[in-house]
Amino acid sequence: MGSDRGLGVRGIPLVGDALLRDTISPGSEIAQSSIDLYADSTPEYESRVSATWNPRPNWQVFSAVRHSSSTPEATIPSHTGFDLRLAWKVHPYWEMSIVGQDLLDTRHREFADAFSRQSEPNIGRSAFLRLTFER
Repeated sequence: MGSDRGLGVRGIPLVGDALLRDTISPGSEIAQSSIDLYADSTPEYESRVSATWNPRPNWQVFSAVRHSSSTPEATIPSHTGFDLRLAWKVHPYWEMSIVGQDLLDTRHREFADAFSRQSEPNIGRSAFLRLTFER
């Protein structure tokens, strides 16, 4: 079950969505064992709010905040992430952007390894330069 809402504030469009975990009714024993294996590694809910702003015709700023609840057995704690992107349309086909992801935490967990049950954080803060060609 998910929802998606849009809203504009002084020329900045805001978008948000929320995902709630649905109950799954498996049709076979294999499907049930897969659900049992991964059921405790799925957050109860996830939400996200993002905003895009175009300060000039060839420039765009995008930001997003997202939150995931902890998993039912707390094998993965809840976490909040923040992403930021500054893009410049160099040419009608080329865009250059600077992207920062997961800027709030140095490391956090987003998934569990079902077989080893590792407890170390597996997602880290990152920043990169991206060059995109789109025709």
